[in-house]
Amino acid sequence: SECDKAVDTVSTMEHKPTATKMVYVRDSSSLSDLLADIKCCLAVCVFTILGPILSLGWLFMSWTNMAIFWTVHLTTQMLPSFYSKDFQKNEYIGGRVLKEVTSYLAPFTMIKEAPLDPSVPYIFGYHPHGRGLPLGTAAMFSEVYNWFPELDKAGRAVFIAGTDLLFAVPVLGHWLRAIGSIPVNKQSIVSKLRKGDSVVIAIGGIDEVLVGTYDDKDVLFLNSRKGFCKVAIDTGAGLVPVFCFGENAMFEHSWPATLAFWKWINQTFLRLGAPFPLVGRFGLPIMHRRPMRLVFG
Repeated sequence: SECDKAVDTVSTMEHKPTATKMVYVRDSSSLSDLLADIKCCLAVCVFTILGPILSLGWLFMSWTNMAIFWTVHLTTQMLPSFYSKDFQKNEYIGGRVLKEVTSYLAPFTMIKEAPLDPSVPYIFGYHPHGRGLPLGTAAMFSEVYNWFPELDKAGRAVFIAGTDLLFAVPVLGHWLRAIGSIPVNKQSIVSKLRKGDSVVIAIGGIDEVLVGTYDDKDVLFLNSRKGFCKVAIDTGAGLVPVFCFGENAMFEHSWPATLAFWKWINQTFLRLGAPFPLVGRFGLPIMHRRPMRLVFG
């Protein structure tokens, strides 16, 4: 009967897991908060300013400097890499260096639909990629074990997948591996999933960076990206959709000519991604202080 259907509906709703919501808000009137803001901006500027210099600087090196660079690069690449969850949690060594991102934004909100079963590995499919350093993934990197304590208590780790180019930079690549970042290639991702750990992937990648940003919409590069689904099927991993509302509002929109130039660079030389220069607060590559909402599920 219609009455029985209504009762069943109510019963189902009553047993539905309650979503978890965490809001980070900070008053920037104190000196300590101001210093924290500066630290956050410097962390982002390392990627937005030094990124293109490190990526394209080799084009202008002399042969002597090129030889020195490759000697250092090859030497560091032969050093063994290691990972420690303690490093990732450490306030000064690991991902929690970026924890100020969550309180710099005004406000930063995390919404999780339900706890995760720690017996299953997961692929967190993140959108949109954003420009320079994806701020939502930076926040997730620093707070993931606070947001998903069920994974932490079960001894599971959550790795953030980044472009392979970062891991070729001397010293930086080893630091990234030590705190829980891995190259975004099939071999690295499958290896972590088969061990029962989870991986965060910005599905759109560099191509999503270069489609540009807009005031009235977020454009995702998704239709041709099915490889992560195949990996999830092969490894028995669950898929967790992640969307960061406000990610594309952190910097001003890039001009079409700028996007066209960086598309040419990516197709002709290296897959570098971000359409530099980035313009934010005060006309500098400092992200705007705007609300951001990171939703899981």
